[in-house]
Amino acid sequence: MKVIRPTILHAMKIQEHFPKIIMEAGQQYMGLQVTHIYDIMGSEKMKFLLMHLRGKDITGKLMETSMKHTQLECGSRTFFFNLDFDDRWGKSVAWTWLVHLWEYLSESSITTDISQSIIVKPL
Repeated sequence: MKVIRPTILHAMKIQEHFPKIIMEAGQQYMGLQVTHIYDIMGSEKMKFLLMHLRGKDITGKLMETSMKHTQLECGSRTFFFNLDFDDRWGKSVAWTWLVHLWEYLSESSITTDISQSIIVKPL
């Protein structure tokens, strides 16, 4: 946001040193409701994931394989997207596109309900 914030403010014809907290605040607080770039990235990644999982195309199958691999790395019976991304779970797996999405979902307290067919239970 540090890089694009001045451009957004300039496009809105607002002075460059406008308070960040008011810029991102909701309408109930008389803010400008500018969505943080990290939240835009997370929601777009989630849409991309669901689109390919539902479409069952090649990318979706590759994502399923990656999810199964990450699930095995976690070693938990609980689907890894439903676990907290912390030192115990997040640091024990290889860093992938899906692990980054998991980190975002965990930080934002967003829960998912992805089909149980994707989950691989450890032995």
